[in-house]
Amino acid sequence: MTLLKLWYCMGSGKMLIDDLSVDILLKISLKSFLSECGRRLKPYNVFKWWGRRFVVLSRAVLASLVVESEEELMDVVQGRYDVVRRYSHGKVIYDPFCGGGTIAIEASLMGFKAMCQDINVAAISVAKATYSLCYKGFCFELYSDLVNALMNTFKEVRNLWCNGDECILHVFACRGEDVCKVPVWLSTKTVNGQKIPVIIDENGYVKTSDEAIGLTPTHPCYEINPIKKRLPLIAKNVFAYAAEVYNVNTFKRRFISLLNTSKESEKLRQFLEQSYEKSLKELYNTLSSQTQIPLLKETRRLYNKGIEFFEELFTPRQLVTMIEFIKNSTNKLEASLIVANTMRTASLLAMYYQPYAKANPGLVIKSYWLPQNPVELNPIAFKYASGRLNSIGRGTLATYIKEMWHTCSYISFPDSDPESIDFSIGDSLTTPPPQNTFAIVTDPPYLGKQSYKDLSLLQLYALKLANIINTIYTLNNDVDTYSPQQYVKAMNYFANSLSRVKTGTPVIILMGMPQRNHINYVIKIIHNFANSKLGLINVYWVLGEAPGVLGRSRNYGILIMVFRKGSEITYENIKKQLNNIQSYKSKLMELLNTEYLHKFKAIRLLNITKELNLYEMFLNSILAQ
Repeated sequence: MTLLKLWYCMGSGKMLIDDLSVDILLKISLKSFLSECGRRLKPYNVFKWWGRRFVVLSRAVLASLVVESEEELMDVVQGRYDVVRRYSHGKVIYDPFCGGGTIAIEASLMGFKAMCQDINVAAISVAKATYSLCYKGFCFELYSDLVNALMNTFKEVRNLWCNGDECILHVFACRGEDVCKVPVWLSTKTVNGQKIPVIIDENGYVKTSDEAIGLTPTHPCYEINPIKKRLPLIAKNVFAYAAEVYNVNTFKRRFISLLNTSKESEKLRQFLEQSYEKSLKELYNTLSSQTQIPLLKETRRLYNKGIEFFEELFTPRQLVTMIEFIKNSTNKLEASLIVANTMRTASLLAMYYQPYAKANPGLVIKSYWLPQNPVELNPIAFKYASGRLNSIGRGTLATYIKEMWHTCSYISFPDSDPESIDFSIGDSLTTPPPQNTFAIVTDPPYLGKQSYKDLSLLQLYALKLANIINTIYTLNNDVDTYSPQQYVKAMNYFANSLSRVKTGTPVIILMGMPQRNHINYVIKIIHNFANSKLGLINVYWVLGEAPGVLGRSRNYGILIMVFRKGSEITYENIKKQLNNIQSYKSKLMELLNTEYLHKFKAIRLLNITKELNLYEMFLNSILAQ
């Protein structure tokens, strides 16, 4: 028996996570950032959740609770779940703010018994659906079911999207009854490796232009009266001015403008008008009533623009198509979440980005922003040949179903299927953890960041369309991330809810590095935890999943705060981290500037430096109080 094992047997409670070395923190940081920079690891890439999904970091934290050496820890970080399974059997990991389920799912793959709780039904739904992908047999069954639902839906709604052999891919639109602004720049074609702008000329015809100087996605533009121009209506106060169509046999694409009097323009105009009337009638027959959008911080701008119902965020035929897709699937939960993914691009929150010739998803900046020139994407545009599914366009139903196929092909486990997970919807601020909990590992909402109750509304609406939930409700007991005082109060409730856990139980909290003006509030949380006999054993800063370029967040790092029931704040460990910080910073920046420079833009390096400076300030603040 090794010395470390003997220590465990004697009941000291000492764990690897209590004192991680600078070298292991560097390895975890680099692995985490390089693996997850700009992408989600499988299986977390299929059903989208708004929170950051720290897969590598979750593995490191969970493994460090039980493995004996840093070498074993890095084996687990690399994805070798078998290394940790000999230690994890029978141990319960509880995540009270489980969000999309990353911690719980990784724990189950490692052989822990996981318990996943969240107050948001959308979060639990995403976690359940993602967990279902971890069973390889079911994953492929689900994929086949969704492909069949896709093809059957196409047959049923083809008349709404296709006129003969030509089907709509994108409809370019503008808002406004009196004046519509139509950008001159329509799209981009690639000819012989060269990108050439596609424009609408002064006579209203589509043509390619060799001259791109002065063109931007919004300027110059034509100001027109949509009624006088007889532009067809595709939604409330939204008019079509052009379309991109594809041939269902050859899949060749072309653009048609509605700003001229040609025969093809008139033919498209008539088809869009007829399709709009048909889809409206079908929608009225399908939905008994409209669904109110909750008035929240992030939805106020919708109300300010006169949008109060979810149905107003889509064109009628988009909504009819997505409802039919859910109906045609036998797996309603997974189908509705695929629809929720698609709603970001197949809605009037999306806009077309001409340089890339693709639809830009709505909510890309985590905000319900209504573009002046929305694009209507056909959510059912796909091609299926020789057993292979491909999407036509970006962000369609086929986009995410194909992603699922890649995930199903990737999934493999060396020993067995994952351990079971107990999913529950509940308020973690007042619900005590299970008494048999081995460790609590969680990633709660971050102070100063957006609330997921605002951002998960489309997922809730998709679940309602599938009759999985009956109403869309606001989460009054959700952690208030906008008010520092309310946030501290909520985390104090959480600390009090942990009073039942056994002495020696570790509580690991992952938290985004607080901004300078929030540091003192996090210090208050640490002392509130100490008052509940949860002492801070150590706190580390590591690199995590990077936010997107357009995202509001500038967090590149994550604090790993290690608490233990029955312990005092271990100031010696905090001093050690402070003494090591200059070495940590210089080694990390040296690695990033040399071996991994191609992965890191200057702004990223600058933000990382700023965060490490904040980390140093944070450690000094802990010691000062």
